[in-house]
Amino acid sequence: MGLGLFGTPLYVNEKCLVFSAFVLAVYWLPHSKTWQHSVIAGFILACLAYVMLAWYDYIYDCNDKLRPTILGWMWGWAKPPSYSKEFNALPVKYKKIVRTVDIVVLVSLLALAFSPYVRVF
Repeated sequence: MGLGLFGTPLYVNEKCLVFSAFVLAVYWLPHSKTWQHSVIAGFILACLAYVMLAWYDYIYDCNDKLRPTILGWMWGWAKPPSYSKEFNALPVKYKKIVRTVDIVVLVSLLALAFSPYVRVF
């Protein structure tokens, strides 16, 4: 949506409205009873939104495309091919950092997912 900000014309961007409706629909799904599952659902929602924005940039040839980020190893398969090319061009050192952070995040999320079902003495 331009909304007249930063010298842009006032117009409605239908794609942004659909994206916002998707995020709201997921937000209003039934909530889990444990806070751990709410954290996981929030993470998944944020990642889906991020991947959808990457595809939006790719399809509509936006100038400000999303670059490889920390969760690139985990979600790179779901992003446009240009993202994979940029990620593969990174130095090995940075790829290892990204992979390590992604594994730590994934293990943390799995621990949160199963923690409500584990009894600790």
